[in-house]
Amino acid sequence: MIRLFAQTAKVIFWQIAALLNLQTTCTIFFEPVQSITPLLFDFRHFLSCTTFVMYFSGKIAIIPCKYFRSGSADRAWRAVMIEIIRVATREQIQTIAALAAEIWQEHYTPIIGAGQVQYMIGRFQSPEAIMQQIDSGELVYFLIHFAGNAEGYFAIQLRPNEVFLSKLYLRARMRGRGLAARALQFVKAVAADNCLKRISLTVNKNNKLALQAYEKLGFINEGPTVTDIGGGFVMDDYILALNMTK
Repeated sequence: MIRLFAQTAKVIFWQIAALLNLQTTCTIFFEPVQSITPLLFDFRHFLSCTTFVMYFSGKIAIIPCKYFRSGSADRAWRAVMIEIIRVATREQIQTIAALAAEIWQEHYTPIIGAGQVQYMIGRFQSPEAIMQQIDSGELVYFLIHFAGNAEGYFAIQLRPNEVFLSKLYLRARMRGRGLAARALQFVKAVAADNCLKRISLTVNKNNKLALQAYEKLGFINEGPTVTDIGGGFVMDDYILALNMTK
């Protein structure tokens, strides 16, 4: 019976892992935590226990079992596994540049064309360009990790009256999973810490999905802006802003 219960636990975990697209191994524990025994439990205890503990890539997540009964375990687990890390090392800068090349080519080529994508990656998102932006204080970069993997990034600039969200990009497979909302939550906290009540950003006029996503998060379209970036290219955008009250 113990073997059967252990196999049941593995099935439960892998169903959750498949739902979240996680590629790793995991040890599952059930309370009482004081006498943790991996994968050895009475299945009836699983149905009545109050806490579900997952040890995952060096992290322990404690999730009330009510989430599993209510069908919201994935939301609880996502919240635990999202990390925001300030970029400070050359290795992290290389990771940002690799993400930029992957995401920009996938997402922006149909919107602005391959030529402008390559030009903008080389000018603004090469390792050298990112390092210069950080060293000059122009931008502060952050990596977005999910389950220990770098899945996106964003960059902000503190201005006298606002926080400017210069960049926010996620790998295609991670969009719609709450990572952007978590990043925005972080930016809101930065704004609050600096007594700023406005967040602004720019979005390409033809980037319909991003426009819809930001408007859903409360941003208001304040109108068009066109910026000459050299090389015969322009950024043809809308300015979006989120005005926060107390």
